[in-house]
Amino acid sequence: MVKVVDSVKTKNKKQRSAPHAPRSQHAPQTQEAPRPQEAPLQQDHQYEQPCDQPPLQSPHRHQESRSASLATPHIEQKLVATVEIQNMFVNEIGLITRANAPLNVNGWKKVTLEQKMDMAKALKFKFDVDLEDPDIWEFIDGHMSKSYKEWKAKLHKHFKEYAHDLQLARATPPTNKVFVTHRKIEEWHWLVDNLYTDEKYQKRCKANVNNRKKKEYEHTGGSRPFLKHKEAAEKEGQHVTLIDNWNNMHMHRDKGVWINEVAENKGKKMKAAMAMYIQQESASSSNPSEQISVSDVHQLGIMTKELGIGSGKRIRGLGSNLRVETSSRSTSRYSKTSMIEDERYNKLSETVEKLCDIVKQLQAGINDRSRKKRKRNSKYNGKGPRLRPDSSDSDSDDSTTNHHGDNLQGGGDGLYTGLEDIGHGH
Repeated sequence: MVKVVDSVKTKNKKQRSAPHAPRSQHAPQTQEAPRPQEAPLQQDHQYEQPCDQPPLQSPHRHQESRSASLATPHIEQKLVATVEIQNMFVNEIGLITRANAPLNVNGWKKVTLEQKMDMAKALKFKFDVDLEDPDIWEFIDGHMSKSYKEWKAKLHKHFKEYAHDLQLARATPPTNKVFVTHRKIEEWHWLVDNLYTDEKYQKRCKANVNNRKKKEYEHTGGSRPFLKHKEAAEKEGQHVTLIDNWNNMHMHRDKGVWINEVAENKGKKMKAAMAMYIQQESASSSNPSEQISVSDVHQLGIMTKELGIGSGKRIRGLGSNLRVETSSRSTSRYSKTSMIEDERYNKLSETVEKLCDIVKQLQAGINDRSRKKRKRNSKYNGKGPRLRPDSSDSDSDDSTTNHHGDNLQGGGDGLYTGLEDIGHGH
């Protein structure tokens, strides 16, 4: 189904004037999503000691694997509310990425999740955006990756002008407009010494050049995503199908002609397939063809067959928002949500370890007290008075206190009273 959600809204003008923040110092902190209400503890099973309970499991330790079988094409990601805000949002992602992304890594995949999140937080200076939402995060990460790739391509293009003299190349970084004002010369030196002169990198660049030469056609849509072109046309009162939208993006708008013959053939085939479907539906339902509408899902099926499927189950030529769904969706998504859950798991594990240490200390004190009582009772050898099991021992040597100063006399009651207080404290 189509999921276009008003997920990002601009803030007021005062907030929009906030400067870009370096990722390590001024990036705003996101608020964690409200935690779901915890289920009550089950009382049907009691453990002898709290530390005897089975270890906590991280919420991401057991995940379903993604199936390779294909199902219905669909629009997977949530997008920004309007065309205007979308353009501002994407531009801001590019500015933040170029200003803060590390250069001393070989590709966006080598940038850590923490670094990506620091950059994404800077978006909250100008936009109300939920970074907890996996779909929104995937949208942001995809555009940061694209901006990073395009930016480093410009830097490499500058290097190639001086590639004949490496010393000159090291001493001639790009202009501030390309390299960004606050970037250090050491970052440029790293690119020259470790990346641009690496044989594997050079081979990969040549392969990419050859692959681009094999590209059959371009489009005339600019930087605006596929679905946003459709939305803009509908705002102008035009009823545009997904297939019509693709055709419009592969024509010269001022001339009304196709960009090349390959694009024309594909566009006409998809249009013919949709017309045939309408004709069949009209014949079977006895309704005029003008009353037959073709669902987005069916159109995507036609487009998938004609355009093919790229990496990430992405339908070629439709951007990152239109993908082929798998029959078994993975429950794990590499997003901020997973990072937050792992942090909660680690903090909870640390708390449990501390509680176990406290329990061991308390239990050791009780055991020591019991040994002293048995030792005293054994002196009488069955003769004379004996300490009663429920008696209160007032000797300072026999009293056990924890680090809070609480007296733990009275056997096990003191132990579990102390634990109950600990539980309330947390």
